[in-house]
Amino acid sequence: MSGRGAQGRSREAWTFPLAYLGTHIAFMPLLVFLLPRRVEAIAGPQSAIVLSWLLLGGAIVASVAHVAGGYLGDRWFAAYGDRRGIIAFGVMALFASFVILGLADTVPRLAGALVFFQFALNLTFAPLGTLLADYTPDASKGTVAGMLNAALPLSSAATALLAWQFPQAPPSAFIANGILAAASIAPLLLLWNFRPAPGESSDLPCPTGGSALSIGRDFALAWMARFLVQLGSAFVIGFLFLLISHNVQSDGNWAGGRSASGAIAVLSLAASAVAIVGAVAAGRLSDRIGARRWPLAVAAAGVATCLALLGAGTAWPVFLGAYALFQLALSGFLAIDLALVAQLIGPSSRRGALLGLMNLANTIPAVVAPAIALASLRMDMTGSRIELFFSGSAVAALLSAGLILAIRRVR
Repeated sequence: MSGRGAQGRSREAWTFPLAYLGTHIAFMPLLVFLLPRRVEAIAGPQSAIVLSWLLLGGAIVASVAHVAGGYLGDRWFAAYGDRRGIIAFGVMALFASFVILGLADTVPRLAGALVFFQFALNLTFAPLGTLLADYTPDASKGTVAGMLNAALPLSSAATALLAWQFPQAPPSAFIANGILAAASIAPLLLLWNFRPAPGESSDLPCPTGGSALSIGRDFALAWMARFLVQLGSAFVIGFLFLLISHNVQSDGNWAGGRSASGAIAVLSLAASAVAIVGAVAAGRLSDRIGARRWPLAVAAAGVATCLALLGAGTAWPVFLGAYALFQLALSGFLAIDLALVAQLIGPSSRRGALLGLMNLANTIPAVVAPAIALASLRMDMTGSRIELFFSGSAVAALLSAGLILAIRRVR
């Protein structure tokens, strides 16, 4: 996109990061807090196994739904010249899914509501994420990606807000989550200039023309590197609450006398404060130095270190610090990685579909993590065994750093 086009969008540029935040607000509090708490209330002693099955099924649905959402976004672009309509339809379905989730009071109903939620979320998320490749020049992709990925820690702050506001588990907690998500996406739908500015269209690759970008060696390396880091993130998202709950039940003073919900709130707030800065700074740094690979490798190594600490059975202060630094390193990794991938697929006429394939590196770990838990633990989920999963994920994240350095098409 030309500099003039970028300046023309400066007035509504804030709506893009805010909308991206809205999609993260949609899933982060739900998966980290609201869903595990509802499962614990419904399933009791079997909550770990039920949660594992729900996370596994939801991740499988999300894998398919995101690819489909990217493809539909490309088709919508080809038919109407922008992605506004498909995003709007997804937001409406997304809010409806939270109402259904709030009313789900049995495991089968919760499973059905989660399937619908995943389709609605990814119908919104996939076309929205493609806007980075559609409109942002390569020289600014890191900065914009950093702002977008501040959404991850900010959504953790939303988790803290919901945990404090709804200490129990009423349906209104889910509806409040849906309202926060939809309200964050609405300004983009109302204000963003989806069409190219006059004289700018020649700078935008046409989604219906040109040759498709082949998924070659560098794309495969980037995919696997993201997968290995996101594997650790999937374990943290899916099983952090249960690990904390186990520690609190074993030692009532482990978290300073807080309940598991209170500990999640503190962790989320502390992590948000540092990770927001990390995401923005990492993206801007990669633009300034004109390099993506080595800062991305450093961030992956940071993720590995923090996962090892979380899996070491540490005391609460160390656990708190490790989780905050984990969110810092993860948000930095995802910011730079998003910019790197957007550069790889920029010339393609199938940007949405390719981002859908890349997103499998986010969703397949969410399938693998609970599948590993089910296969390894069967009906027995203990805190010490969850810690082993975190430690194994640290090794995977360290391997990711090596794969990143092997990428050649982007510096």
